[in-house]
Amino acid sequence: MSQPAPRIHLLPPLVAEQIAAGEVIERPASVVKELVENSLDAQANSVRVQLDEGGLATIEVTDDGRGMIESDLEICLLRHATSKINSIQDLDHLKTLGFRGEALPSIASVAQINIVSRAATSLTDAPALQIEASYQAPRRIRPIATQSGLFCGSVHGTRVTVLGLFSHLPARLKFMKSVQSEVAAVREVIERLSLAYPHVRFELYSGNKAILSYEASDEKTRIDALLGAEEGLTSVHRSISVGGIEAEVYWVRGASVPHTRKLIQIVNGRVIKDRVLQQALLNPLRQSFLPGQFPALVAKFHFPAGSIDINAHPTKSEIRFREPSILYRIASELLLPIASPMPQAQTAPTNFSHSPAFEFGVSSPIQYQTEAAILPEQGRYLATLFNTYWLFLDSGRYLLVDQHAAHERVRFEKLKKRALTRTAISSQRLLEPTLVRLAEGVLDDAFVSKLPWLRDLGFEVDAISETTVAFRSIPSAWGERQMATRLHNLMEKLGSADTPREVHWDESLFEKVAMESCRGSIKAHDSVSPIEASFIFEELRGCENPGSCPHGRPTTYEITEGRLEQWFQRRAP
Repeated sequence: MSQPAPRIHLLPPLVAEQIAAGEVIERPASVVKELVENSLDAQANSVRVQLDEGGLATIEVTDDGRGMIESDLEICLLRHATSKINSIQDLDHLKTLGFRGEALPSIASVAQINIVSRAATSLTDAPALQIEASYQAPRRIRPIATQSGLFCGSVHGTRVTVLGLFSHLPARLKFMKSVQSEVAAVREVIERLSLAYPHVRFELYSGNKAILSYEASDEKTRIDALLGAEEGLTSVHRSISVGGIEAEVYWVRGASVPHTRKLIQIVNGRVIKDRVLQQALLNPLRQSFLPGQFPALVAKFHFPAGSIDINAHPTKSEIRFREPSILYRIASELLLPIASPMPQAQTAPTNFSHSPAFEFGVSSPIQYQTEAAILPEQGRYLATLFNTYWLFLDSGRYLLVDQHAAHERVRFEKLKKRALTRTAISSQRLLEPTLVRLAEGVLDDAFVSKLPWLRDLGFEVDAISETTVAFRSIPSAWGERQMATRLHNLMEKLGSADTPREVHWDESLFEKVAMESCRGSIKAHDSVSPIEASFIFEELRGCENPGSCPHGRPTTYEITEGRLEQWFQRRAP
């Protein structure tokens, strides 16, 4: 009786390498990310990226870093060859961006790769070294003459050229997007890395066209250039230390964008896209933006060794936090103080300085303090401009207030408070319970102990198994649109919350209250008396988030002496 043919076999090495490469190399932007991170780990001060056909034909990354000696080049294309770690314990103390030793061999399995490098420790007359490899050619090293300025103007560094990415893998090529889309993805990678490394000069070219060029600068200048220039705003900065964790944020107050590409997370020098951290950052700013709108900010964190695992994702874009719940506490302490107080120096956009004659269209005579019946420390009404903006003198500062945005913020917070009060006492019984299933192990004793928080807010909810909760009643103000999805999101928020305050606000209810506050507010060009304007301004000062309307637009700008001097092109003595 013959033996059946075996069904299990070992993959050919090349096929195995190409499958592994798929975890690291998805598109040209993946190649650029890995190569630029290598340049930064090599302490480069300048990095230049050249693309042809969106990177599918050619990707060339040149840096002026330390470079490699011959023995480094001999093994750099072997899988798991790395200069970053020696033992498993090193993973808890990493200070580099790359460490897996997978990028270069993964690239070589799906493209032709050419590396030219000259070490900073080389003798003065030593040549550069070149190594070539691909999925179909063996590696070979040869010396080449070092051209003047080869490495971004330096005599040492590395140039990596990748040719024909996925050219022999048509199944992968068909998933590539247009040249413009691939270039845009590469640009986003470089922009994010440049925010983490402002002291490095970055250049990106597509064909003969310069896409971006960032000179080395200080951190705030780089952040303002990338996040705030198009809005004409500058960022506000805050830093804190909580339990050995260092955190700082640059937030472009007033900027509202319909995507999260300008919400930059940097952890221990690594640019990541972590969903838990993103939600923690959005939570303190939630009521400043309508659903679908997001802030422009750069949040930087430094965690002690052992408190994070950066080895959780092949592309190193996500991090596993030992205590995810602390992220919400840190984000609240970091952002609430700059999101809540009356705007400080919310300076007028710089493009005002290019306006022709700046004409103050005063629609009513200047009303003095006694006429406005308002105390000096609460702000003194001065004038209304264009029947839309109020001018106040407040603690020595001249503030320009958008009457619609200010009234909308005041009404929003009143309506929100009223809605949440109703939530606590008014519930709607569901005809059939809505079941929400959670992942294994999530619904532990600590999680179940938080369910009473929801009952106090108008939900009737119980755990009916180790993975499922049943909602039998919901707050009357919630409504039933997309209820199952919203309840699941609520449970995720509950699991990560430290206090009841963090879970009682829902995006759908937010939108209802925001739209109602907008519809009932004073509009631009409405006639408003000085006394009414003064009372609204006083109420604005008492709001939780007076700096913006619920849609994210600023309510107030400060007119500084420096700004007036810029407008009138003079310098006061």
